Amino acid sequence: MDTPNRNRRLVLGNLVIPIGGVLSGNQKGITAVCPLCGECWGRAYLGTTGHYMVARWPCAAHGNPSFLGGSFLRLLAWWGDFGNKTAPTVSAIAPFLSDEYLRYEALLMTKFLLNESPIHDYF
Repeated sequence: MDTPNRNRRLVLGNLVIPIGGVLSGNQKGITAVCPLCGECWGRAYLGTTGHYMVARWPCAAHGNPSFLGGSFLRLLAWWGDFGNKTAPTVSAIAPFLSDEYLRYEALLMTKFLLNESPIHDYF
């Protein structure tokens, strides 16, 4: 795995997680705004060229069965530069992400699976 570049990071409140790898694509960064509460809950800083993008994406409190709230993984898969833009897979994406970031995503999914996530209100 590449050494994380300080410019490539995910910021969630006071938490800063290095993303690592080559994720710049055409985006300088992505800001996630929850469409339900309007909270700007996270930012991904990806590179030094291109433009910033705003994504309507649910926060951890307002996710649903289709969109894991608080997760940046799908956003990074869609707008990251992984070579295969048509069908990113876990095996294609994982080598570009830092261990710390993968732990963050695993914790979100674990909370969902153990009914510790507000997403279960939809079932």
